[in-house]
Order: sequence, then structure tokens, then C-alpha cells
Amino acid sequence: MSEIVKRRNTVGPLRNLRQEKFCQEYIKSAEPADAYLKAGYRSKNRRVAGICAIQLLTKPNILNRLRELQEKTTQVFIATEIADRTIRVFALRDRWRRLQTVIEERAKALEMAGAPGGKTGLLCRRLKMIGSGKNAEVVEEYEVDPTLLREMRAHEEQAAKELGQWVEKGQVEVTGPVTEVLARRFARVKERPSGDSG
Repeated sequence: MSEIVKRRNTVGPLRNLRQEKFCQEYIKSAEPADAYLKAGYRSKNRRVAGICAIQLLTKPNILNRLRELQEKTTQVFIATEIADRTIRVFALRDRWRRLQTVIEERAKALEMAGAPGGKTGLLCRRLKMIGSGKNAEVVEEYEVDPTLLREMRAHEEQAAKELGQWVEKGQVEVTGPVTEVLARRFARVKERPSGDSG
């Protein structure tokens, strides 16, 4: 396909229906012999079909049509990927708004007003029974909601990945001139007598 003859105007479907079908099938599979046979050409065997298909791939009208089909396929693929990503980003934005709503409603709740940090919306209130029988007492406990924090962190990570802003931490291996310079300096330090500080 690198030898495709480039034209400025579009080719459109080929007049020869078999050649057009061959181009359509070749774009789908990139297998010349399969495309040749699926286009309705007859052949003794698969090897001969492959040879005939290669001959078709040398014709300028075939090459131009393949270039055009490939460009269209690429455009559709890019448009689909952009649409899919946009949908995912909108879904993430919706989920973030819902998380923010939960936080805001918790911050406004009257039972959270007296608790230290209650206005942040990140705390949750739990009732705990201490003791048993007549001596039992209900105690309020306030703590940071770990589930909400995990959900927020996971959301931020997914959003950063979607936007191409996420980098996984990994081990960096330094090679080349920097390594050689460090090795020479280390060797010089080892060669110095123990009393030499310069």
C-alpha cells in the first residue's frame, strides 16, 4: 500500500464490480488471496489466487481506491474513538457531580453541624451502642468516610487516564553517558586514599 498513487480528487466506487468488491474485502482483511476469492474471482487454488491478487494490487485505480477506503476507515475509526471518549468523559463528569452532591448534602445535614470537620461533607455519622441492658448508652461517632474517599480517588485516576494525564510510577533505568560519568566518578572516589578529602 506504500506505493499507492496519490490523487487529489476522490476515486469513488470502481466501475468494475469485482475490483470494487476486491478493494472492500482487502480493506477488511488485508489478505490478498481471501479478498480475491471473496470478490468472486475464480482460481485453481489459494496460491494462484494470491498471485492474481498481487497483480490487481499493482493497478493504479485499485491502489487509489484502496487509499480512499483506508482514509475513510481511518476517519470513521477516529470519529468513533472521539465519540466513545466523549461519552466516557461525560459519564465521569456526571459521576463527579453526584459525588459532590453527596458531599454537599452531608455538609448541610444538621446532625453534622456540631462535629469537628462536619461541614466538609467527608464525615459520616454512626451510632454505637456502648454497654448492655439498663446501662446501655447510644454514642455518636464521626469519622472520615473511607469509601467516599476511595471512590473520589478512583474517579480522579480514571478521569486523568481518559485525559492522558496519568502516569504509572515505575522504575527508571538510566543508561548511556550519564551512567558512564557516574561510574567514573565512583571509581575515582574508591581510588582515593582514606585520608584524602579533596
